[in-house]
Amino acid sequence: MNAALNAPDTAEQQEALGQRLRAAGDNAGAARAFARAIELAPQRPHLRLLALLHEGTTLDAEGRVEEAQAVFLRAVQEHPDSADAWAVLGTVQAYLSEPEIAEESLRRALQIDPTRPEVLERYARVLQDLRRHEDAALVFERLLKVEPNRPLTPRSEEHTSELQSH
Repeated sequence: MNAALNAPDTAEQQEALGQRLRAAGDNAGAARAFARAIELAPQRPHLRLLALLHEGTTLDAEGRVEEAQAVFLRAVQEHPDSADAWAVLGTVQAYLSEPEIAEESLRRALQIDPTRPEVLERYARVLQDLRRHEDAALVFERLLKVEPNRPLTPRSEEHTSELQSH
């Protein structure tokens, strides 16, 4: 039987396929499935946003950070009120040594959802990178009010996938 006849042909099926492929360790296949889900959902904003975030985090996990950044830029253009999209974009921008731009993206994420501990922590770290230590200290204080027992993440473990849990 022709494999194309059995291929998922709806955005939901492609999204689910991408999730299965990512769980199986096939990030390249997962990224293709998420991209196809985006194509198939032009009038489905929530599904498009989900697929954009999944495609970007999958590309990031593959080390294709610039491509991930492009996907996240598309996500914030299409969904400017998404804290998740701004947060992952800011994370990638910080990774790419663009702290000034990352600061703006993370600030936008926190304007939308000011209680996200992982975004507060990332924002404080970017402020430290910008040598704005007093501002960073204030953000760390906010973080501890939101989540008093939160252990701070070592910088080597920072990754977009932890931000995309919402």
